[in-house]
Amino acid sequence: SRKDITGFLIQLPFPVKGEIYKLFNLISEIKDVDGLNAINLGKIWQGDKTAFYPATVLAVIECLRYVASNLPVS
Repeated sequence: SRKDITGFLIQLPFPVKGEIYKLFNLISEIKDVDGLNAINLGKIWQGDKTAFYPATVLAVIECLRYVASNLPVS
């Protein structure tokens, strides 16, 4: 495992014929930025906080939390 690479993602849609899941599972679960390999998906579905949750999803959730906490109360 290369120490100079801290995260890895696959830009989707990806022009691959066959099962793209095989490609997802080639990514180490500790460098899986999108949380797409089988180990991270399983951890996410089980609510395991050690999973590498998808960065985009976490960013959207954080934006929604910020907006919700800054709405004026009427």
